[in-house]
Amino acid sequence: MSLKRTQISLSDDDRRMLDAVATRTGLSMSSLIRQAIHSTYGHVDDEDATRRALAATFGAVTSDISGEQLVDGIRSGRRLT
Repeated sequence: MSLKRTQISLSDDDRRMLDAVATRTGLSMSSLIRQAIHSTYGHVDDEDATRRALAATFGAVTSDISGEQLVDGIRSGRRLT
């Protein structure tokens, strides 16, 4: 993983919170910030990997019924009728 140095501004409270968690966990402040970014915003997908996965699973369900019919067959009860 390639890292680029980035400067950010934190409030005193934010800095104290990160320092406390860093001390408690043994993780660096940078690592904590990266974890927070990933858990909040997700991660950048590898579009090629996504395309390969879709291509590999295309046609995995072989059925003459529509997706709507398939879902309706799985549902129980008469809630939607």
